[in-house]
Amino acid sequence: MLRVVLSTLIFLIGQAYQPIVVTHLESIGYPAVARDARIQGTVEITAEIAPDGRVISAYANSGHPALKPAAEENVKRWKFAPARNKRELSIVFEFALEEPNMPFGSETKNYFDLPSKVRVVTNFRSRTD
Repeated sequence: MLRVVLSTLIFLIGQAYQPIVVTHLESIGYPAVARDARIQGTVEITAEIAPDGRVISAYANSGHPALKPAAEENVKRWKFAPARNKRELSIVFEFALEEPNMPFGSETKNYFDLPSKVRVVTNFRSRTD
């Protein structure tokens, strides 16, 4: 009897747990307005994922208004492995500026810790007085 109960429980847990696997993503640029204003910070996105792996919706729960739209739009382009049910995922974007100051555009670097964290780093823009 105990063996049947344990086997059933393991089967149900296995059915309920479906790892969230990202199959397509795109790099994200640092928003120019945020870079010029030297805005850094964290944006937390909640994404709703359809059973076929499409992102149904992505909205920012927190973060600076100059950073939120870029993170939301980026997640909307992601694709995930199919699953039996609709899923929800929390993704944290960390936007950071670093030295040295650059007079014009600089390369933005993305670091992905999938499926739940993205770090976006670029250089400070030089201030001209």
